[in-house]
Amino acid sequence: MLVAPAPLVLIGYRRPALEVALRRGPTIVAVDRPPPRSARASDAVFVDVDLSDPGAALAALRGALGDARPAGVVALVERSVAVAAALAEAYDLPGSRPAQVDLFRDKARMKERARAAGIPTAAHIEVRPGAPARDLVEALGLPLVLKPRRSSGSRDLVIARSLADVRAAVDRAAQGELIAEELIKGVEMSVESLVAGGEIIFTNPTEYLIHGHASVVPAGISAVHLERALALNAEVLEAFAIRDGITHLELFISQEDYVLGEVAARPPGGYLMDLIASAYGFDPYAALFAIACGERPQVTTTAQATAAALVIHPGAGEVVRVDGVDAIAALPGVDRVRCSLRPGDRLSARKGVGESKGWVLLRGDDRPALLRVLRQVQGLLDIELRPVEA
Repeated sequence: MLVAPAPLVLIGYRRPALEVALRRGPTIVAVDRPPPRSARASDAVFVDVDLSDPGAALAALRGALGDARPAGVVALVERSVAVAAALAEAYDLPGSRPAQVDLFRDKARMKERARAAGIPTAAHIEVRPGAPARDLVEALGLPLVLKPRRSSGSRDLVIARSLADVRAAVDRAAQGELIAEELIKGVEMSVESLVAGGEIIFTNPTEYLIHGHASVVPAGISAVHLERALALNAEVLEAFAIRDGITHLELFISQEDYVLGEVAARPPGGYLMDLIASAYGFDPYAALFAIACGERPQVTTTAQATAAALVIHPGAGEVVRVDGVDAIAALPGVDRVRCSLRPGDRLSARKGVGESKGWVLLRGDDRPALLRVLRQVQGLLDIELRPVEA
């Protein structure tokens, strides 16, 4: 009797990830938001769940699986990590456990765990509704950072430069918890890691050329900075007991130290998975899925090229015109271009770096030449907006 292959379960939707998973075999995708029709038309089985309720989501996935045992489970987006952890624990699969994931999702607990392990982090205060703004300023100084305790991609982050800014941010968040942090002055970057059986088998340093808009892989930093950044990354992964999966760690290189920003146990956004594939010559999704299924993937640890991404989002307003896309596509080093903006589109303010209206992906063997092309891309892309009355 033939036995059907065990399905890989993806929690959350990302089109490139689904394409890779389907090449591997049967795939179940748990979603709480409607995916594109093309995704629904694929061979994947979609299960509609409430990702904010891990218990209910787990029950729905158990029902969809029936007697089948999943080959592995992968969280693709921040809001899916708790459900993925619950499923991994239920079937004793590789991955994070429910007791771990709240450390990733709750920024206050994350910083407390890091400090307990001797890892430098920005000073912070948990902000309750009605907290006096002046107390925060006296404790942390100005400017300071205010952000939700549970969010990702810098969503709803505010850099407050005055007492009035702090007061307004606290008032807007009266129904939810915030944390306030000192603003670290330094170079911000990230480190992406693949971990299998407790061993870090791949790391990549990412340079934030323009935070939230332009990234370069691998980062153009000195050997000393790279060594220190990777050492901090290893300390964090040990402190958070990461044994299997992928991590995205944001850090600051300041004059005083190397400081942890945040760490996430899911694939990074900002098209960094595309950049890793382009620069290193292997598919990080395929490697991640292999780890989730208890396999040891083949990875390339040395970059073979430089890759860069420019994320398109012009801000709030009505689109009047979009020029330069065809010229950008013709530039040497430009790999792929996508821009969904059309005249008449009405855009809201960008709430987080995960929101985009398109992208330009570049690749080249000569880093300085590629960065010159990236500057050309920025000059050619011409998006005119007009204000929209509220």
